[in-house]
Amino acid sequence: MNWSNIFDYVDGALFWKIHANNNAPKGSLAGTIRNDNYVGVYYLGKYYFAHKIIYEMFNGPLPEGLIVDHKDRNTLNNLKENLRAVTYSQNSMNKRGNKIATSDYKGVSWHKQKGKWVSAIKINGSHKHLGFFHEEYLAALAYDTAAKANHGEYASLNFPSLT
Repeated sequence: MNWSNIFDYVDGALFWKIHANNNAPKGSLAGTIRNDNYVGVYYLGKYYFAHKIIYEMFNGPLPEGLIVDHKDRNTLNNLKENLRAVTYSQNSMNKRGNKIATSDYKGVSWHKQKGKWVSAIKINGSHKHLGFFHEEYLAALAYDTAAKANHGEYASLNFPSLT
């Protein structure tokens, strides 16, 4: 679909270029924030993700088997520079850590029996133990090193400013 005939893009948002219906007049903001914290746009009886529309407006149709990823992990930041086509695996590398863990750092948890912080990472579907650490931040740095080495630009890092 040629989205540029239907929407105008302005700073990460879509505006109706056409009069889609009474709730979506020409020039109005397109889409609403869904329960999953993505912007959804209803058009011709179907829901579309705004980030996918924006990606396709500037890059053409999304290749088969790929999805659109938000580089900064903010699902509401639909700036075209923040969107990229990735595999499902690459997208999962860019996810935030598990918030039910004992640490605020991704890939780090407290090991009760050893009384130390443990660092681990998932690589190609397998868990890899990275070691035990007396300091939580050292375990987080170990995770970041392994994530950067194995996941490259898709790595979700604890300390992105250090790379």
